[in-house]
Amino acid sequence: GTGFHRVVPGFIIQGGDILDDGSGDVGINLPIEHHETLTHDRAGRLVLAAANGRVGAQFYITDAAHPELDAANAGTIIG
Repeated sequence: GTGFHRVVPGFIIQGGDILDDGSGDVGINLPIEHHETLTHDRAGRLVLAAANGRVGAQFYITDAAHPELDAANAGTIIG
């Protein structure tokens, strides 16, 4: 029932926030996980968004390749 609160063409589409403004937190607090074959190498990557070195309920979908997000620990790629 949440919407997309951040849409940046050519970059990402972000959602999963219960407040629909990017500030919502549902209490999920997991470590960022990396897998060597999953990178921000193309549009359509589904990623658990990171904040303060952890991931929660918010996610984003890449709209283009952005390898700089790998180095920034921007989240856990799940698809």
